[in-house]
Amino acid sequence: MLDATITLPVVGGDVDVDRYSEEKDKSTYLFDGATWAKRKEISFLRSVPKASGAYPGNARGTVKITWDTEVQDKLGNTIVAPIIATVQYSIPVGTADADITAHIKHVAAVLNHVSLPAAVFKSLQI
Repeated sequence: MLDATITLPVVGGDVDVDRYSEEKDKSTYLFDGATWAKRKEISFLRSVPKASGAYPGNARGTVKITWDTEVQDKLGNTIVAPIIATVQYSIPVGTADADITAHIKHVAAVLNHVSLPAAVFKSLQI
């Protein structure tokens, strides 16, 4: 089980998130400023490996961050809509820890790149 409070190292200062709910394969934490009307949460999900024949299966872990924001609809009305980011891993059972760590570092490098995330996620460049 993850800690009741998780500190995220964010540029400009660490951010604490506190556990809000816990289910069998999902824990949800809230960021400061979360309300019933506007979600600001991070969820951690898991799926245990399922073997198929001789193949031992894949462990699946997911991190999903959802923040509701206000936008204008086509009629000019203000509505609440979510910004959602999902990072999902599917790792074959038996993968070396060094390989997993190296892969995570490369994913983090893409997300921490100076211009790449904005180009892909905001401008939809591919």
